[in-house]
Amino acid sequence: MDRSERSFYTLLTTEAEYKCWLPVAQDTTISEAVRHYSRRGPKDRLARALTMQGAVLSELGDAEGAMAAYKEAEPITERGGDLEQLGLINIRIGELYQRCFINASAAIARHQLSHRQPWQ
Repeated sequence: MDRSERSFYTLLTTEAEYKCWLPVAQDTTISEAVRHYSRRGPKDRLARALTMQGAVLSELGDAEGAMAAYKEAEPITERGGDLEQLGLINIRIGELYQRCFINASAAIARHQLSHRQPWQ
């Protein structure tokens, strides 16, 4: 199998595992696919590979690396016009923000206080 075929195989395998809710944290070969598509294209596969790299890094606990991969994939996907993929990337970015930067217990307390009835 040549490098191009191996990169595509890696991309498809990682996407399939991720879509089936299987762990992808051990799939570090996606970085090779990202490097290949960065050099040789096509851009749509680069965006898909970056998205999967973000998923792998997220599962590994590297929120910063995952965010960087998603943010790199975002404009490529937008220029390509794949709105479904763009939506998925934005959902993943939102999930990272929520997991890393939002204090859920404080937000719930503020919400409960703001919705109190005056007679309570």
